[in-house]
Formats: sequence, C-alpha cells, structure tokens
Amino acid sequence: MAHKRVLTIQDYSSMGRCSLTTALPIISSCLVECVGLPSCILSNHTQFKKWELCDLTSYMVPFVNMWDNYNHHFDAIYTGYLLDSQIDNTATIIKKLKENNTLIVIDPAMADNGVLYPGFTKEHIKKVKELISLGDIIIPNISELAFLTDNNIKDNYSPDEISSMLSSLSSNNQKKIILTGVKEEKYNMTYLYDKKITIFKNKNLGGKYHGSGDLFASIIVGSYLQTNNLNKSIKFAMKTTYKSIKYTIKENLDGVIYGLNFEQAIPYLSRKLKRYSKI
Repeated sequence: MAHKRVLTIQDYSSMGRCSLTTALPIISSCLVECVGLPSCILSNHTQFKKWELCDLTSYMVPFVNMWDNYNHHFDAIYTGYLLDSQIDNTATIIKKLKENNTLIVIDPAMADNGVLYPGFTKEHIKKVKELISLGDIIIPNISELAFLTDNNIKDNYSPDEISSMLSSLSSNNQKKIILTGVKEEKYNMTYLYDKKITIFKNKNLGGKYHGSGDLFASIIVGSYLQTNNLNKSIKFAMKTTYKSIKYTIKENLDGVIYGLNFEQAIPYLSRKLKRYSKI
C-alpha cells in the first residue's frame, strides 16, 4: 500500500475530544498521514456552558498557498465543523488542491438531536449545501440529513422517509452517503447509500457522547483509504465507536463533556488495518 495523506479542515477544541483532537490521532492510527488545517481554536467545545474562540479564517487560504512551494499531494480532503465565514474558504481550498484521484469527504457537523449547534442559522445550512456539492462521500447524522433536505425535524423517520432524504441528498446517485444517528429499538443503525441502501447495526449502549460523529467519520476516512471498501470501513467505524463507548462507561466518564475514551480502542483499530498496509 502506497503512502497516503489526508488533509482535514475543522476546528481544534483544546478540551473535550472532538474535531481535530480526534481526527489527528484516529486517522494516524489507520496508518495514514493526517495533516490538520485548523479553522479556529476553541478553549473547549460548545457543549460546555462557555468557551473562548480564536477565529483562523484569514489564515486558512494563506496556509494552503504556502504549501504550493512544496508540491504536496493529498489522497483525501475531509471537512468537519466550520463557521459560516469559513465555508467559502474551504470550498476554495478543495478546488485548489483536488486532483483527479483526490477523495472529498464532507461531514456537515452542524446539528444533533434535532437542533442546530450554537450560532448556526438557516444561512449556515445553505452554505453547507453548497459545500456538499463538492463532496464524494457525505457523512451526516439524521438531524443534519433532515436539515439539508428541508424536511421537518422529528423524533423518528420511517424507512421510506429516510430513503427519500438519502436519494435527495445524493444528487442523482452521484454521491455516497453514510447516515448515522438512526435508532431502532435496542440498536444503532448506519445507512450506506450508494445507488442502493445497505443497513448496518450494532447494540445501543445508551448515553450521549460528544464527538462520536467525529470519531466515526475519521475512521471512515482513514480506513477507506486503506481498504477501498466502504462496507468494511463502516464496520470498523461502528466496532471502534462501540468499544470506545464501552471504555467510557467503564471509567464512568462524562461523555457529553469529555467525549469518548477512544484512546483505548486505538490498538484494535491499528491492528485491524495493519494487514492492509505494507508498513
């Protein structure tokens, strides 16, 4: 397996496992080089009652322009949480760096439990829709899928409603979509939409865990570059996330504030992916 490199564009929250503090170690654990471009730096993520934020919007494009001196190649570009003002810059960066074989993965990272994240409005949804048009793989949760397809927010959606939303977002079957956050009885469901729907499920252990979507998406990106198989990547992501939840529960950690204890699941992930690499 040739050396792989990912550029991920999202925030860096110093306290609380999410965004870049999750993407960097997880993608690296997949034996893939991870280059982080921070869109902003936060003292802690926004599920805390208060936070400090340093907006790095004005540095994003100049950073990338500097890389022109070194002729860098990226096998994938993966975007996560972005402020309104950063989406246009991110689109510019994708267009500048994308080559014929560069995979573009978009995590909308804007809502959960039927509610937009603090500070986001309908204008943000509009901008994210524009960014998604550049993506090859989109990884929304069920709330984000509803917002992006202009559907009503509610607690549960029928299989037909989910299928309709996935088809709408895929833009005539051109985009692969991995949908998370669907619950059915005692199970968490993950949908893969790739011209047809494939459903994966694992046991729901209960609780809420900030950054679980970031963990899941990062595993998808890193493992897909190694396996070139989305079904396998989804299974790796679900199993690793499940193990991380179990470790979090075992240590009685506050998953809403401090996120998932994924560190203990890293050996499992690296071991599973090592066979796909010549390292």
